[in-house]
Amino acid sequence: MRRLPPHLKVPALASNAGGNFDVEVTGTRWRANVTLDSSEVEDARIAPGTIVNIDARQPQVSYEIHGSFANVDPDRFVTIGSQALEPLSAATA
Repeated sequence: MRRLPPHLKVPALASNAGGNFDVEVTGTRWRANVTLDSSEVEDARIAPGTIVNIDARQPQVSYEIHGSFANVDPDRFVTIGSQALEPLSAATA
């Protein structure tokens, strides 16, 4: 994600992600619906078939992820940019 255009304000996370991407961009507003192949983000392994929906068309960016992960270090995902995320333990409870 580090190579995406800066005006999209995507967190600069180390990633190697592939899959089917449905992305819509209008200026600085965008949304993405993705079904991932086997991928990695910040050394976390993501299982194939994981579904990611991100909506940055409103001031508050929303993230929705359904799938399996391994090797996740929650501290690497607590803060993305200036936006604090809900702790992983609370999101999975």
